[in-house]
Amino acid sequence: MGYKHLQFIFGQQIVKLQLWLGVITSIIVVISTRDFNKTLSALLGAVLAVLPTLAYAFIAFRNGLIAHPKTVMWQHKKAMIVRFMANFVLFIIVCLSYKNCDFFILFVTYLITLSAYWLSLVKRSN
Repeated sequence: MGYKHLQFIFGQQIVKLQLWLGVITSIIVVISTRDFNKTLSALLGAVLAVLPTLAYAFIAFRNGLIAHPKTVMWQHKKAMIVRFMANFVLFIIVCLSYKNCDFFILFVTYLITLSAYWLSLVKRSN
């Protein structure tokens, strides 16, 4: 039970850190550009990173801690495939539906928000 609780807390920390990084990056874009399209592009970049992470967490950890390693591995593989497909579909939706998007800001915000994975791993190992 303790290990399951730690996985849940670690997943929450990643999502919270992603949200914080996305919001901070969007605020920096608002302050520096004062342009609605760039601000919306930054917010979409954050959303494009957070939503697939939530999908991954839901699939990978929905059954809690499972003792058999093959089952755990299969859940994580399935979650990674869903995450990749969600990223792909969301990027296509943004590209097709938001013609005035600043794709540079969208992609930079996406990468900054996505970096929460690596930051949380470094933070966790300390």
